[in-house]
Parts: sequence; structure tokens; C-alpha cells
Amino acid sequence: MYNPYIDVIGYFYPNVSCHASGETYNDIVWDGGDTLPDEATLTSLLLEYKRLIKWEEIKKYRDDRLEHGGYPTPSGWFHSDALARDNYEDANKPSTRAYLAYLEQQATPKMWKTMSGSWGALTVSLLDTLLANKVTQKNAHFYSAEVLKVGLWLSNDPDNYDYFQNTEKTKWPIIYGE
Repeated sequence: MYNPYIDVIGYFYPNVSCHASGETYNDIVWDGGDTLPDEATLTSLLLEYKRLIKWEEIKKYRDDRLEHGGYPTPSGWFHSDALARDNYEDANKPSTRAYLAYLEQQATPKMWKTMSGSWGALTVSLLDTLLANKVTQKNAHFYSAEVLKVGLWLSNDPDNYDYFQNTEKTKWPIIYGE
């Protein structure tokens, strides 16, 4: 038995203690705390609550794509997880960039594993491309999510809102494997 009002109360009225014995407003049993909101108030908040929950799903999907989707470069797709991002930032420090340039001049470049499992030479130029594509991927994913958010807020059926849409207007950026 699921009573949607219980979720709305828990989200918007955390100081109301209650439980439900059925699926309607009349099945809500007040256990204490603040006064139980009336049915009209809760009904008006139900759509907003569903939109907020779906928005959290969209943000999680966006973040998962960013974390695991990779960054494209001419040498292949490079990992985008937190550890990889830290490694790129470390590689971008002046002393490390100088070392990468030195290795490149010596024809013994630093090798870096791509998402396909192959190895590529991490040159200063490739590092610059990778970091630029990191920003591009992030911005594109955040933009796509925001476009979808507008559609979600216009939807009267957030439970069935399709955020996997692949139209020109709401297209998610391509990630590794797509």
C-alpha cells in the first residue's frame, strides 16, 4: 500500500509525524509533531514533489554520465572519474607539464591508458585538448539537464517524464560507448 501524501508530508513538513493505513488522505494517521496539513494543501504540493523527485533522477543521470562517460580526444576517450580528473589536474601543474614536454622531446612520452584499454602518449598538446574537452562535456551535460528541467516543470505527468529524450533540443552529449 502506497500513500503519496506521506512522501509529500515527509518532504515539505518534516516536523509532522504520521503514518498511513491506506492510500488516501483520510487514511493518514497523525502521530504527533506539527499539525497535519489539509488535503487541498497536500494535493497542491503533490505535483511539485513529483517534479522535484524526477529532477533529482535527472541530475543523478547527468552526474553518472559525467563520471563514467569519458572525454574524447584524437587519441581516444580518456576516463572521467574523480581519480582520473585529479590525475589530469596534477599533470597540468607547471612542473609536470615541463616534465611531459621533456619526455616528449626525448621521444619517450608518458603513456596513459584510454577507456578502450589502449595506451596513448600524454603530450602537453593532448593534455590541453583533454582538459578543454572536460569542460565542454561538463557544460554540455549541465545544459542538457537544464533544458530537460524546463520540460519537466511544464509536464503535468512527471512520473512518466522521459529524460532519456534524444531530440535535437534535449540531446545528451555523446559519451564513450555511444
